[in-house]
Amino acid sequence: MKLKILIVFITILFAFYGCSNDAPVQPDINNQEQGNVTIAIPKTAIPQYVATITAVLTRDGYEPIEESVYVFDGPSADIIFNEIIAGTWHLEVNAYSSDNTILYSGDTDVTVNPGQQTNVNLTLSAATGSINLTVTWDTGTITGWHLSEENPVLTYVEAAIPNVTGIRYPLVYKVGNQWRMIFTTSYYEYYSSAHCAISDDGENWTLETTNEILHRDGYSWDGLSISGQAIVKFNGVYYLYYGVIHGAYNQWMLGVATSTDGKTWTKQPEPIMTGQEWYYAFSVRSAIVKDGQVYLYFTGMNSAWQNKKFGLMTSENGIDFSMHQNNPILETSYDWEGDGIDSPYVIETDDGYEMYYTSVKSSENHIGKAVSSDGVNWQKLGNPILEHNSVVLFDNDERALYPSVIENNGVTYLYYTVFQQNQTFSDYIALIKKY
Repeated sequence: MKLKILIVFITILFAFYGCSNDAPVQPDINNQEQGNVTIAIPKTAIPQYVATITAVLTRDGYEPIEESVYVFDGPSADIIFNEIIAGTWHLEVNAYSSDNTILYSGDTDVTVNPGQQTNVNLTLSAATGSINLTVTWDTGTITGWHLSEENPVLTYVEAAIPNVTGIRYPLVYKVGNQWRMIFTTSYYEYYSSAHCAISDDGENWTLETTNEILHRDGYSWDGLSISGQAIVKFNGVYYLYYGVIHGAYNQWMLGVATSTDGKTWTKQPEPIMTGQEWYYAFSVRSAIVKDGQVYLYFTGMNSAWQNKKFGLMTSENGIDFSMHQNNPILETSYDWEGDGIDSPYVIETDDGYEMYYTSVKSSENHIGKAVSSDGVNWQKLGNPILEHNSVVLFDNDERALYPSVIENNGVTYLYYTVFQQNQTFSDYIALIKKY
């Protein structure tokens, strides 16, 4: 299913003032007529995260000419080139975020003819000494991320699991060359189970089987609901952690299943942890291996499912866990995070560790990011990397939740759940990528 993209058009006007009334069809390189080039960009059309726009003119035999504008200065974002030689130039325009990440880029060849207006698409108009350039801002890019053209990559309709009304909590990992996504299905408000989809490229997914990967017995401690998984490979064995709500007591528990191939799972017969105190209710989301231990990250909340914050527990064998002494390791601190933070997904990078998480705010959710050198002490980046309603695939009010991140061949894949406000359940999984 292909992505629907909103396109914003911006007109850039190049005003060239020649020193001659002659109007040659194609000026040669020795033409020394000079003029000014003005790029006028309406600020109301500039995407939200753009901080600086840079334009570069290049031409054989001439030094590159570069000018920039900081979009927050003044009512307009004009770039002015003075004393430009007439002829054919190559124009490159880049738009940068506040941390100098290129968000948008475009280039083209333009010919400046004295006494003429030239369109980049080669359509001429009757103006004097100018070029009109139409720039397309590809809103498939969000702060350096690119939307997959296959979005949504999985829906509950495509999953075709009987009686399922929504899917959420994507958990993506690779076994050899095969991509695998464990996700939670929703039947009714409190009933959920774990299923698996497979892919060859991380973007086109098919359901592996309609059967649950973790069988639920309606009379056992995990018979009601299985959700919020985390997976890690530790000492050659895959460990799949999952949260459970015990229906009889509304008690939250942590289960674990193991696998030698990452595909077929054997559940431990009893829960390995129950919720209490500030994490009476909890949801595990990610796990890493560090210093010979499993680090398991989770969201903890009180018995009213409020005041969400992040915790960390560690294990030397993947089964027996101890709470970290620094708990809770991260709490809400920005207005956009609302009443709490949820779903911490941690990956290891060359520079340390990155955490992607969901904000908890009434009627809207954003995806934020934090970084750490040790996996315990975290520094948030500040603004969200994916805002509520910054990408709309179907509905006019969609929330982004429960990120899952994996790096593959230099590309970062961020999967997330899209929750439609006018629907009862989350019903599809989307993907953004960063190169």
